[in-house]
Amino acid sequence: MKPTIRIASIEEVDLVSDILCEAAKWLTEKGEPLWKADELAAEKLSVDVSNGMFYIAWVGKDSAGVFKFQTEDKLFWPDVPDNESCFIHRVAVRRNHAGTGISSAMIDYAKAATEAMERQFLRLDTDATRPKLRAVYEKQGFRFHSTRQVGPYFVARYEIEVGTANQALHTNGSPGGLLKSAAIVPPAQSRMLLAQPPRLRLAPIFNHPPLPESRG
Repeated sequence: MKPTIRIASIEEVDLVSDILCEAAKWLTEKGEPLWKADELAAEKLSVDVSNGMFYIAWVGKDSAGVFKFQTEDKLFWPDVPDNESCFIHRVAVRRNHAGTGISSAMIDYAKAATEAMERQFLRLDTDATRPKLRAVYEKQGFRFHSTRQVGPYFVARYEIEVGTANQALHTNGSPGGLLKSAAIVPPAQSRMLLAQPPRLRLAPIFNHPPLPESRG
């Protein structure tokens, strides 16, 4: 079944927290802690969720993954020009959906959303000491940009030029091939989109076919 991606509502903040905490717990049990538990509490996420920054991937009625999509990131990317890029953070997949392409679908959604906003780059940061984690993004086409120390975090910063990333997905020269399967949100849901750029308000739901993904 194709996953569907849409903006999380504030009523779903506990669900967003639960998906992130599940991923964090799994990594900690592997001896590879990534996020601190207090960063993932619903009360810490509520402002970003209410501002439309979190997206949930669904497979039928089952929540499968989550990610955070930002239009600026002064904390980890203070040195890049304004309005040049978008940023993806907090990519997490439920364990029962690992290996089904959910993370690839979420990253592809972020690439397409960045392109729809006419921004050049999708950027992210990850733990610089995790070669396997860095390889996940490199396989998605992200290129190493630089390392940076941000408080206690030493991160590797990556970017992808979305025009290049989505070139093969265009049809007859029309941009946004990925967004052709997007659905217009009914008026009752429009309150969830107030924080989103106007060009994205017509494409907050996205169906994506399963893609290969390592269970890592």
